[in-house]
Amino acid sequence: MRPHRYLLAALLVLLAHAGWLVSDGLADDPRPADVAVVLGTTANPDGTLSERLEARTAAALVLYEDQLVRRILVSGATGAEGVNEADAMADWLVAQGVPRRHVLVDPEGWNTWETALHTRALLDDAGLSTVVAVTSYYHLPRTRMALTRAGVDVVGTRRADLLWEPREAWSILREVAALYAYALRDRA
Repeated sequence: MRPHRYLLAALLVLLAHAGWLVSDGLADDPRPADVAVVLGTTANPDGTLSERLEARTAAALVLYEDQLVRRILVSGATGAEGVNEADAMADWLVAQGVPRRHVLVDPEGWNTWETALHTRALLDDAGLSTVVAVTSYYHLPRTRMALTRAGVDVVGTRRADLLWEPREAWSILREVAALYAYALRDRA
């Protein structure tokens, strides 16, 4: 086979996997659970939620308001902006009327894997067991995999409202690679 055929074959495999990832992530499957687990992304330097972070947090709020979950676990870390994403999400949820006691906070969720490990520990401490994973559609397959591998019972998923930005294509391709990396990762 000529080198350009290898490249074409690799490109077709990548596109097929990207297509699967997008279709899987867009297939919402919210179900009753103990907790909605929301994964963080960049907060604004003034402490408010970025549009993408607010979309994720608002998706969990809908689950809570519809009484599909009893609690919301927000996970994130402090980024270059100097704002902890989890704390910002918790403050936003409380401002929307969620009692503080119904919000679990993981301020050390540096990445999806750390969030999965922390979620398992927080659920154990609170005597809870089932979750709905909440994040952007392209991030849902890897999030579900990480949570499951960490021993969390993921019974459903809820994607954030769609926000089409130029970086969307990059996010999808990055998630394809990250999904493979997580699939090869040792279990917790």
